[in-house]
Amino acid sequence: MAGARLSDPGEFTRRAFENGRIDLTEAEGLADLIEAETESQRKAALALAEGGLRKQIQQWQEELLSLSARAERGIDYD
Repeated sequence: MAGARLSDPGEFTRRAFENGRIDLTEAEGLADLIEAETESQRKAALALAEGGLRKQIQQWQEELLSLSARAERGIDYD
């Protein structure tokens, strides 16, 4: 096929990151998954690649927002 070429290593991951399909921690998780040598490394990398850190940060943000709202409510009514 004219103009076709082999993709560079990591090209699809880079494009996914550049187009907002995955975040940086997910991209790093994929790289870690490729380099993993043990089962525990594979599990940790897979958790990152599946967005585990992003989900944890989102959970912390929601908890902080709730605590902030409770604190403001306490200040308003005391």
